[in-house]
Amino acid sequence: QIALTLVLLAGAGLMLRSFFTMYRMDIGIDTSRLVVTGMTIPATKYGGWEDRTRFLQRIDDHFATISEIEGASTTSALPFNGGAVRRLEVDGRAATPGERLPEVTMLSVGSRYFDVIGVPLRGRAFTNEDGGPGRQIAIVNQRLVDQYFKGEDPIGRTIRLSQDVTGSTEKAEWLTVVGLVPNVRQRNNNQEAEPDPIAYITHRQNTGMARAANVI
Repeated sequence: QIALTLVLLAGAGLMLRSFFTMYRMDIGIDTSRLVVTGMTIPATKYGGWEDRTRFLQRIDDHFATISEIEGASTTSALPFNGGAVRRLEVDGRAATPGERLPEVTMLSVGSRYFDVIGVPLRGRAFTNEDGGPGRQIAIVNQRLVDQYFKGEDPIGRTIRLSQDVTGSTEKAEWLTVVGLVPNVRQRNNNQEAEPDPIAYITHRQNTGMARAANVI
């Protein structure tokens, strides 16, 4: 019984230490005036990713008409709540044979997302017209730039975000980087001292969109 008690106490202590580390971690935004909610998008009504894209656009458009709300946006993942993992390829840089492309976090957001979370944007924000043919674009965070564009201006460069699917020969679209934002943590792994590199895209480009989303 004493041995079991010691094991339980040690486990509880480690859990509390991890909790307080995460609690003190700087996400990168002021959350004191934000309200968030998650939602499941019914598959029976919105079966395809295009249907889900149009649904999220209607939500963004609706909240933009409510004067009492300072700002609102949909997003595929809230800050500190993860995101999709993609392999990053930078146009003009040949990959080393046998070397795997680096991993980055990807999420899709509405056009007002960066205004809503209160971070400055260098370059331009997304618009409702982005994401269609000839308008495949991305906004990246400072961490991605520090890792993969050292000493270079990323705006105007093209990148590709590919799924790591074994045996797949399908190539993702090239995306033009149109903006740069400060670091906002998506991963909540408290073992990582630095925030994750992030590429933001429009919902219209998120062909793998899940049947769930968030409003912030």
